[in-house]
Amino acid sequence: MLSIVHPEDRPAVLSMLSRIQDSGKEEFEYRVLGKDGDYRWLSNRASVIKDANGRPLYRDSSIRNITERKKVDEALLRSEKLASVGSMAASLAHEINNSLGARMNMLYLAQGIKELPELARVYLEMMDNELKRITHVTRQSVGFYREYDVPSKVSVTSVLESAVDLMKSKIRAKRAEIVKDWKHNLEVAAGPGELQQVFSNLIANSLEAMDTRGIIKLRVSTAVTNFRPVRTAFA
Repeated sequence: MLSIVHPEDRPAVLSMLSRIQDSGKEEFEYRVLGKDGDYRWLSNRASVIKDANGRPLYRDSSIRNITERKKVDEALLRSEKLASVGSMAASLAHEINNSLGARMNMLYLAQGIKELPELARVYLEMMDNELKRITHVTRQSVGFYREYDVPSKVSVTSVLESAVDLMKSKIRAKRAEIVKDWKHNLEVAAGPGELQQVFSNLIANSLEAMDTRGIIKLRVSTAVTNFRPVRTAFA
């Protein structure tokens, strides 16, 4: 039995089996290797049945498969970590945006100098464009991260456009082409920040799975059902 228990869980299982002789009852969770080669989580509630003199007669065990519950717990944990990272990113973006605002003001004053050489003016204009682009991205990060108790109406296409903007550097690095296919501004009830995280993760996964100079097709449409939900496809 112990041979199919996950190596990381074996010490805990052995410890529980040892303690049960004294406590009389233990409940513990561990992973076992299935015939398909995948590990499954089990919950074992075991107790030792003793005679009138306190001598062990036999051990009674109740084992349940809790793999699905563990998957849900792990998904919730990842979601909490994403929310924490998103909050930190929004705070950083806010601080960066404040600093960028001051630099853009100084740049505006520098561009107003009459004796400025033409080449320097060209460089300042290039710098101004880059700062505006960075400011746009940081404002999106601040604007789209919100904690919503109740979902609000969100434009799917706007959030998707924002996710593409945030992933522009990775898209350029892969020399990928983004093909957008939507005709209407479709809305759903959701949290903008969470939706943007989903879209950004899907784009990132697509980039990792593709070769250089690949194509990512983004399609937004309404599904043909009685409820007319919005369907978003990444291909």
